[in-house]
Amino acid sequence: MENRSKCKDVSYKWIEWKVKSILEEDRSYAVGRDSTHLCTSCKKIRDDMGNWNHIEAYSREHPHAELTHGTCPECAKKFIWNNFNK
Repeated sequence: MENRSKCKDVSYKWIEWKVKSILEEDRSYAVGRDSTHLCTSCKKIRDDMGNWNHIEAYSREHPHAELTHGTCPECAKKFIWNNFNK
């Protein structure tokens, strides 16, 4: 599961959650982490507002960001279209 959360400094971060339910204990445990996404195709990064930006500009503004891989909507459309027409 993933959601966008507002930080104390008024910025936003995408948080990825991993949840484990223990039925015998009637409990759930969750761990959240910053999940800034990097498109594996065009190397754009999703920012706090959900927009996709070039990696060079983003890394100058966020030098300590941890990145995970994914695919931006524009590249996903290209990939699906190209594979559909084969």
